[in-house]
Amino acid sequence: YDFVIEHAAGRADGPLEDRAGYAEYIEVKTTTDEAKALFEMSYREWHFAQMKGDRFSIYRIFNAGREQVRLLRIVNPYRQWKDKRIGICLAL
Repeated sequence: YDFVIEHAAGRADGPLEDRAGYAEYIEVKTTTDEAKALFEMSYREWHFAQMKGDRFSIYRIFNAGREQVRLLRIVNPYRQWKDKRIGICLAL
């Protein structure tokens, strides 16, 4: 992961997750292209995504370094893959 956002503990009468605080993990993948959908992930990155579930997101940045930057957030990519919302491409 590239970034960790630490969420502080919240109110004592709030949801259990908010009471304890938690970390959110972000992997950033960039391209200078507007539409390049494919990007690489290592086995370690994919395994980490699987282990962290909803607390792991990929931020895909299109047109990096240009005026019209576009951001796509993919929350829990492992679950989205299992639900057939995204695909995986293998390379040798």
